[in-house]
Formats: sequence, structure tokens, C-alpha cells
Amino acid sequence: MGRLGIICLVNIYWTLMVGGSGIGIGLPDVEIGRKAVPFMPVVVFLAYDSVDSLERTLTSFEESVLGFRKFHSYVSVDRGGDVDGILTAVEKREWVRDLWIYDRSKDDDDYHLPAPHSSRFYITRHYRSVFQRAFGNDTLYTHAILFEDDFLFAPDVLGYFEATWWLLDADPTLFCISAWNDNGIPRFATNSTILRRTDIFPGLGWMMKRSLWQHQLSKSWPIIATSGQSSATPPSLVG
Repeated sequence: MGRLGIICLVNIYWTLMVGGSGIGIGLPDVEIGRKAVPFMPVVVFLAYDSVDSLERTLTSFEESVLGFRKFHSYVSVDRGGDVDGILTAVEKREWVRDLWIYDRSKDDDDYHLPAPHSSRFYITRHYRSVFQRAFGNDTLYTHAILFEDDFLFAPDVLGYFEATWWLLDADPTLFCISAWNDNGIPRFATNSTILRRTDIFPGLGWMMKRSLWQHQLSKSWPIIATSGQSSATPPSLVG
């Protein structure tokens, strides 16, 4: 999976990303104004056809991440990829609650787009299907934490999200909180606890709240998302 399928959705919003390894603490429900807001996240790993990469990612998650079992976790796979191989990797892990399958066939029937756009088209639609499942009427998840299938995890990655989720309610200009920083290497990141606000979407490992999907993004999700650098993709397509 690549980052191209989601970057264009930042527009006027900001992202918070960690300057280094993260903050390894958890927080209970907090008061936002006068309303007690719970934190009930779902963790979703997005996969396509790299079974080996997903295996390494899931192994790193279960061997390295503190407290991972208290979170509901799913794997979502694009049906155009290696579904059988991904299913084998998922079935070996009882902590993965289910395998979600994004079925391309309906989108193939509904949209007739030129082949150069096909890869970004399917990535965009796959993300959409994940949000539809995570934030559907039959779920109570307040946030979605998304990881792609080529991750090695720091032990405190989930603690970082537990420590920062409330900021999405406290500051409505925030689009998401990311655990990924392209510049998070020793010569650039000298403070491992600082959070930075950015207008560039870091992608890869990030968290978004349910209400943003329900009230805005579900109504304006693009058919083909871009990185903002391609003039070949019609920017007005929404669906």
C-alpha cells in the first residue's frame, strides 16, 4: 500500500506527528468542555498482496507493542491481491478479530476510468471501505488507527495514541494524529516527546475520529485521491 490514496484529504486540516519515539502513557476518559468523551478505537491493518510484509508487521505488533490485546484489531485486504495468503496470516492470530475484504467488482462496474488511474483508484476505494466498516451503524468505535502492511513497531505506539486522542476533540482544526515522521531520525529528531503540527499528511500510521468521517469525509470522499502533485487526475471526482 502507498500513501498516495489519502494525502489529498488534508486540505485545510492539520496533522499532529510525533518528533521521535512517542509518549508511552495512557489516559482515561477526559472532559471536553462539559461532555465526557470515551476512547474506543479500532486498529486496522491494510494489505494487498505482500503476505511476507504483513507477516512481519503482525509479528512485530504482537511481539513489540505494549497492551495490544486490549484493542480490537482487524486486517483489511483488497480482493485484487493475495486474499488466500493474507487469510492464512490472519487465521494464525486469535487477536485479529476478522479479515475485511474490499471487493473491487462493484467499483469496477460503477466507474469506468482509464488504466493509469487504476492503482490510486483502488487504494482510495479501499480506504473508503475501511472507514465504512469501522464507523458503520453497527459499531461503536470512536477512532480508527490505520497501519499499512510494512511496519515495524515501537513498543509505545498505541500508548502514544492513547495519550493524544483527546486533542482531536479539543482542537477541531486537526485532521488526524500520526505516529509516523519522515524526519524522525536521530540527526533531525532531538526531542522524542515533542509533538509537531504540520500541514503535510504523514500517512502510514495514523488515527482519525469517527465524527470527522460521519459528518464530512463520507460525503466528500474522492473517487481518485492524489498527492496534490498530479494534474492528470480530475480533482472534482467525488463519490
